[in-house]
Amino acid sequence: MVQFSQIVTANASAFMLMLLLKLHMNRQAKISTLLDSKLLSAMINLTMFMCFLDTFLFWVDGKTFPAARELNYIGNIMYYILNVTISYLWPLFTEYKLNCDVAKLKKLAILSGIPLALSAVAIALTPLSGFLFTITEDNRYTRTQLNFLLPTILIVIYLIIGTIKVYIHRRNKGKYMIFPVIYFVTPIVISVMVQAFFYGISLIYIGIAIGLTGIYISTQSESAYIDQLCGVYNRRYYNDYIRAFCSSKNKSSAITGALIDMDKFKPINDNFGHGVGDEALMKFSSILRKNMSEIGFVVRYGGDEFILISNQSESAVEKAVSDIQKELDEVNASGENRYNLEFSYGIASITADNSSDDFLKTMDSRMYEMKNKRKSAK
Repeated sequence: MVQFSQIVTANASAFMLMLLLKLHMNRQAKISTLLDSKLLSAMINLTMFMCFLDTFLFWVDGKTFPAARELNYIGNIMYYILNVTISYLWPLFTEYKLNCDVAKLKKLAILSGIPLALSAVAIALTPLSGFLFTITEDNRYTRTQLNFLLPTILIVIYLIIGTIKVYIHRRNKGKYMIFPVIYFVTPIVISVMVQAFFYGISLIYIGIAIGLTGIYISTQSESAYIDQLCGVYNRRYYNDYIRAFCSSKNKSSAITGALIDMDKFKPINDNFGHGVGDEALMKFSSILRKNMSEIGFVVRYGGDEFILISNQSESAVEKAVSDIQKELDEVNASGENRYNLEFSYGIASITADNSSDDFLKTMDSRMYEMKNKRKSAK
């Protein structure tokens, strides 16, 4: 039996939790402009709306005022479509959070949007087909036996896709710090499955609210490792990462680094101002991040110095650097900037037995060898 007071309590709790997150996010003006934050905000906004909609649907069920049955139909169609939409945003959030590549995000949005669009059509046709639910003449909502198949399975698939992306990313790039997706997925899967099998128990939005809260707390903790200007990892992350690697038990593993120094950066600041200099740093780091997204990550070590880190071979990092150079050549040739983006670099590898200081010194010395050769060639 449906206890309306319990429905209200659960949904109100979820709504208040999401409201607190929204208020905190709104204070983070600079961070909230990032696309991953916008996607997270969209999931929070949808969850807040669904708390109202879910409560309304339980209230309107069985009511006989004019247009009550139509409202019941429309509300339930929105309910099923938006439930799937919230989960659809999860793999998009993880994709951009991990790779910061808008092109890849657009491809994923289109591909994963196809089943969402098809399910939306099927859900919208439910009043004609009776596939998911029926509403009697006296405005009583009844779920069909196949009710859980379309929305529930699709929700779980989207959750699995986002989760798999995170763990593949961690395995490929050797990162020791990845936001704990288990905190997000577990309460949602449990609440979705319980609500799918037991009508009248409203747990889904409190589950989603708990999951989103866990992700938000984790991403806020990670922000201490992010360079706010360039959106790449900072020196603190590099130091902690290298320290964790050197203290690992797997002494046969190795990582490769490339120390990159922007050439002629000071003239950009002197001639065009620090605002343009910041713009150059952001464009440069964006190109680094894009070309390293498949094999590693980027660190802003300080000023105009960056370090590329990968657990793959020196030749793989060398190829990534070559791709970076090609893209920069195209950008410079286009004339879209008042300056050219140029760099010198040095590559080195390290095992857990080596010294982190020697690793950095080797990259630095090889980078200066390149600078000196270029100077001598002029």
